[in-house]
Amino acid sequence: MNAPALTRFLYNRAPVPELLGSWINAVNGPERADRMEAVDRLHAQGALLAAGDQVVFVNGNVDLSNLIHLTELPPKLHISGNLDITGCRSLLSFPQMLYIQGSLTVKGCHALDELSSGQLNVSGNTYISECNNMKALSHGGIIAFNGNAFIERCPELRSIAATATCQGSLSFSYCPELKETPLSMVVDHDLSFHECAKLIRIGENYSVGGDLSITSCSQYAVLPQAIHLGGELDISNNPCLITFPNWVLNLPSLINVASTHTAPIGELPSQIQPSTLLNSSNNYAYEQYGMDDQDLASFADTFNSNNRNLNIASELQPELAHIYGDLDADGDINIDIDIDMDMADSTLQVETTPGNELQDLLVALKQNPLGSLNVTYKGNKAIDGGAVRKQAVDFALQQLFADDSLVVKHSNGQYMLNVDTTSLVKKREFLDKAHELGLILGQMVVLQNATGHGFRPEVDRNIFDALQFLNKIAINSSKTAHDYVLELAESPDEKRLVKLVKEVMKTQFKDKTQLDYLKSLPFDDLEDYTAEAAAYLIIANEMQMSGVFVPDDFDEFKDTFAGPSDPNALMIENLKYVPTRYSDKNTRLANKLVEWVTQAVNDASKDQMKRLNLDLTGASFTTEKLPIYLQFSAFNDNRFLFNSHSCSRELDVNYTRFKQLVDQSRFDIFKYDFLNAGGGTFNGS
Repeated sequence: MNAPALTRFLYNRAPVPELLGSWINAVNGPERADRMEAVDRLHAQGALLAAGDQVVFVNGNVDLSNLIHLTELPPKLHISGNLDITGCRSLLSFPQMLYIQGSLTVKGCHALDELSSGQLNVSGNTYISECNNMKALSHGGIIAFNGNAFIERCPELRSIAATATCQGSLSFSYCPELKETPLSMVVDHDLSFHECAKLIRIGENYSVGGDLSITSCSQYAVLPQAIHLGGELDISNNPCLITFPNWVLNLPSLINVASTHTAPIGELPSQIQPSTLLNSSNNYAYEQYGMDDQDLASFADTFNSNNRNLNIASELQPELAHIYGDLDADGDINIDIDIDMDMADSTLQVETTPGNELQDLLVALKQNPLGSLNVTYKGNKAIDGGAVRKQAVDFALQQLFADDSLVVKHSNGQYMLNVDTTSLVKKREFLDKAHELGLILGQMVVLQNATGHGFRPEVDRNIFDALQFLNKIAINSSKTAHDYVLELAESPDEKRLVKLVKEVMKTQFKDKTQLDYLKSLPFDDLEDYTAEAAAYLIIANEMQMSGVFVPDDFDEFKDTFAGPSDPNALMIENLKYVPTRYSDKNTRLANKLVEWVTQAVNDASKDQMKRLNLDLTGASFTTEKLPIYLQFSAFNDNRFLFNSHSCSRELDVNYTRFKQLVDQSRFDIFKYDFLNAGGGTFNGS
């Protein structure tokens, strides 16, 4: 593996210290000393540098650990052995090109923001741990794990590179901020996520050759609608996971969705008693779930005939399943579930037309709020790779904002609920509209769209408080959200109503003056507040049913719900240049492209940012921290400068036309076209 792979590069070689002198001398003090030490360690392994390519080749293992002042490595490295950079706590970045034929160990590199922004190729295993500031594997580089990759205890890791591939097993554990995974990924062996508290879902187009394990992820809620899975599925200890797509029931191997395969009697719901089980031939069905003996027998036959067991923890929401228990010889009870496929996750195929997004989406979402949307526009060829559904939900929300029976625009341009209780018909219409708003807002958050601060701040806060209220009653009360809505709508007890309004809208009425005012209202005037509280509960309940789970911190919720306070800065952070064949011809133009796009985005107005986001991501307002790829391309018509692909988040730039503008120093034309000449909508992947 060593000599044959390296000989063609070594025709013009020199000892490393001679040709890395400029890299050493670029810094002073302790870092210069660490760079000298790094070069000495490379040289000790017989490192050579190909002068023409400026690539450092090392025919052995490299230990660069505990160089605590080192901020970067030589720009291009090719190592035939292992690389260990444990304890390089000041390391800010990896080389633009790093090839490792052995294993890679990265531990305790606390200043590292991303694993690689360029090309990283590891033939052996990769071990990444305790990199406290690493937010992404890559913001736009290309990463190839040809062996196994283990990423653990990286508390700020938020996203995985869309271009990452893994020919072994890929594992993420104890990464509490990990929220995003690529839309598609191929992992040849096992894929696992463990103790990733904020992970809600993974992408829809995954191929996993071995086992898929998603365990102890406290907010994980939605399994992908389709997946190629070669091994077993373990989704244990995920309390928010309450729905299952059809492919789960077709797995030939054991599916574990419980903390253990059996549960001691003392940990089971009180309704299941050993005596009851023994008196019913070791089978017991919850009567309130409507499972009779025939249902139970049919259910058991279905699973037994396929040699499969489906086990689930006792906290499963009862309205989604029929449960029965079986007392085994050891005194343990196995809890099995018959999934109600009417409520199970499924793809919602929606065909719509411009202006009718709201009504078409609602038809599907009212049938199944947890379904995965797949949207097409009638007469349009765009395939929904993610952005078309984002656009449809974006437009649906704008159509709801235009409905004055639900919201009213404040003088500052933001919206608030338009509570109308002048008649029973008006009140019912208002609450029905709240139901629709909750369905759309739920999809908005799941798809990482945002309102763009379209609501007044108190609306954002009341929705958050209502979501928190639902979380509380799920733990401390046997009542459902529907029970509380009915009570708010129908109870004649004024004191009880005041108490409920205060609990649901707790921030608005935390002040004693506001609460005293609420208590002083006559019953008829109190009705406006009870209807408003009921509406917020309805909205929050629909959002929860869509797979939205609220964080404990309001500011974190607001970032997810309303979007960033500076969308320009978020887009600039997401911009990544992708090398093409043109970059070999002119690196200067590539740098100029990034510079001009960054400046144009920085200068964009609020309305221009909405159009840019819509063109590049599918939504006017987005919370996604994922790369937007800039790349040069050849255009058939040089009158056009840009072509965007919102599903893949790519912007093609006409190389010939751009070069002309740079040669003429016409940034003004570039900026005008970039900000105002959107490529249209409905553009799929």
